[in-house]
Amino acid sequence: MLGLLQHASLRDGANQHDELSRVWYKPGMPSLDNRTRATLKDSAFAYVDSQGRRRLPIHDAAHVRNALARFEQVAFEDDAARERAREKLLRAAKKHGIVPLGFFDGQIRKERATVQSQARPDHWAVTYNFRGQEHRIQVTSPPGPTVTVNERGEPRA
Repeated sequence: MLGLLQHASLRDGANQHDELSRVWYKPGMPSLDNRTRATLKDSAFAYVDSQGRRRLPIHDAAHVRNALARFEQVAFEDDAARERAREKLLRAAKKHGIVPLGFFDGQIRKERATVQSQARPDHWAVTYNFRGQEHRIQVTSPPGPTVTVNERGEPRA
């Protein structure tokens, strides 16, 4: 999208510097170049993996907001590392006066999905085809690969 905006602004013959600075500048998000990133301590990152790669900078409010938004995109080494990073990120948010409602919502939804995927359903809906006719039943135990039926295609207990 930014590439398209840049291309259109140059084609219109406008002042290139003004147009490019407006297209590429993101208000509220200070840049973090490699030199500045290298001077930050490991404690300025929510997650540092076993290889020493530092992820999710949290040294200022703008980067904390960005880290909250990108948390789900990070590949953590294990669940314990993920939990430590989450707690550190939430402490940084509190320090900078950020209320991470969307972050909590995303965490809660993920937790609910995990719990629901582990829960055993009350019943299973089974569809089977007998002599060209489709039949549907609900069973209370997990269905197997076959359904035993009578001569009319009705399930037999």
